[in-house]
Amino acid sequence: MKIQTQVSVLAATIFTALVIPPTAYAQARSQVQNLQQTEDSRNAWSVGIGGVTSLSAYRGVDSKTTAFPLINYEGERFFVRGPSLGYRLTPDKPLRLAAFISAAPAEYDPDDSDDVQMRKLDRRNFTALAGFSARYNLAAGLLTARVGTEITGRHHGQYAEVNYSYPFLFENSTISLTPTAGIEWHSGDFNDYYFGISDEEAARTTLTEYSPGSSTNPFLGLTLTWQFSEAASIFVSSRYKHFSDEIADSPMLDDDSEVSSLIGLTWKF
Repeated sequence: MKIQTQVSVLAATIFTALVIPPTAYAQARSQVQNLQQTEDSRNAWSVGIGGVTSLSAYRGVDSKTTAFPLINYEGERFFVRGPSLGYRLTPDKPLRLAAFISAAPAEYDPDDSDDVQMRKLDRRNFTALAGFSARYNLAAGLLTARVGTEITGRHHGQYAEVNYSYPFLFENSTISLTPTAGIEWHSGDFNDYYFGISDEEAARTTLTEYSPGSSTNPFLGLTLTWQFSEAASIFVSSRYKHFSDEIADSPMLDDDSEVSSLIGLTWKF
């Protein structure tokens, strides 16, 4: 079903923007695409514009809204989805395996915080991930899994996620509402880079040295998609993520959860 395939692509796209965590703008600038990934849409480009807002869990960091361009390509095997490049290793349904390289737009900029101690910490920069993804079309819904490792050398951490989504279709299948539930895993190195306090940072601040271990973080999402013409679609997507104690106990955070929202408009040609 056309819109159902669109939704599965959107779920993969929102991965970079909402899941590769975790800070205010950490989730931004990612991906999203026109969501027309049927056999008829191979070798198709889509472009558009999107915006992301995130309520950051970092101390002293307000919500941040950022606009970004959306550029996507779906080929027979090769695809581009925002900052992600990938190659399908298997044919389509019911199981699809792919390899990917993706920018991970998670960061912490000390200048973004109004907390005096947080402003003395080191910056956490953007990184990149390489890994594999799997999507399985169930009789009811879509099961998605991803695993990746950081490849820029900033922290050498790993990330994994499993989620389930199911689209509800309306208005002759031009509108879909898709709830998603899942869980993500971060390695200790991954968490230490974004949420740890080194001994050097502790020495120049009143924050306690902290080195988190690995964590599992459940999340819930909801996506509304409206295909209002053959070439154009608009979507709105939100995700709530609850941090495990390994992350929530970090002196860098003042909340144990994070909420992010995306809106986008895309045109396919």
